[in-house]
Amino acid sequence: MYIWISLVVSLVLFGLLGKTIKKHPVPFYAAAIVLVVLQILYYSFGWYKVMPKWFTMYVVNLFKRGAFSTVVFILVMYAGVFTKRNAVINHFYSLRGEMSIIASIFTLGHNIIYGFVGKKAYFINAIVNPSSFKWHRLTATYVSLAIILMLIPLFITSFKTIRKKMDQKKWKSLQKLAYPFFILIYVHTMLVLAPKLDKHFFSIILYSGIYLLYCILRIRKAIIDKNTPSRIKQSASFAYTK
Repeated sequence: MYIWISLVVSLVLFGLLGKTIKKHPVPFYAAAIVLVVLQILYYSFGWYKVMPKWFTMYVVNLFKRGAFSTVVFILVMYAGVFTKRNAVINHFYSLRGEMSIIASIFTLGHNIIYGFVGKKAYFINAIVNPSSFKWHRLTATYVSLAIILMLIPLFITSFKTIRKKMDQKKWKSLQKLAYPFFILIYVHTMLVLAPKLDKHFFSIILYSGIYLLYCILRIRKAIIDKNTPSRIKQSASFAYTK
């Protein structure tokens, strides 16, 4: 359910406001940060107890559970694997940097809430009381930490001002972290969903299908790129380069 709602929100946001986001990204970054801060306060101070359940379930949880950021990252990665483009693909491809920054902000918010807020506070408890975790939850927590370690440099170097100051070869090399980063998101998602297979069966199939198709398209593109040396190659980088 969350993935479908997040997909609609993402397509509407970046589809209709894409040109505005491209020209004036800072207000959108600021809005994402404000929403993350509000999420943290929402759970830290128990605001969810007095708010309607539908608001928590269908609005706040899209961001808290990481569904929105995951879908945006999926759009970013898919935008780079098509060898033939149309206007729609070109539109999203040109927004990869901005989309990645916004998704990164919400991903960090997701990890702050689950890692440090409330009784569960997975990051804290994974250190002070790891025996309280089931193996899959502890593994998912460690995978989250690995994701954050990859996310931070990818996030920072997605900003144009930072990217322009870097050597392009080093920047492109760093952006290859996008591959294991993207895969670890899937691993983390499966570790969270798989233990409740009966409840999340459809979501598991959907996420697995999305990732399998991406891998097929990415391998196909790599083969085409290898056999066509003269083509302008597009990496799996977070940020868009001309």
